[in-house]
Amino acid sequence: MITADRGIARAAEQHGLDVLLISSGSIDLPGFACGFIGGAAFRLSEHTMAFTGVLDRHPDKEAILSFLDRHGLEADYLTNRPIFDIGGAIPLIEKT
Repeated sequence: MITADRGIARAAEQHGLDVLLISSGSIDLPGFACGFIGGAAFRLSEHTMAFTGVLDRHPDKEAILSFLDRHGLEADYLTNRPIFDIGGAIPLIEKT
């Protein structure tokens, strides 16, 4: 789990989850001071975490990429914009 919320991080760790606590901010959300990583990223496939934009402005970019690597995931950037919060995403998969 990746979060900027210390309370959520603490609770998740108490339940055995591996948690990366990141700095708040650096995720755009129009009309608000900052967005959330949970609204700007989602699991795209077994080995891919999609991000709405690039992590270049995020102070924890390297820690995030290292955390993903530790969990066998690669980052896929859907746009060249700085990362932004879209509220969430549901990938649709069509099986043939």
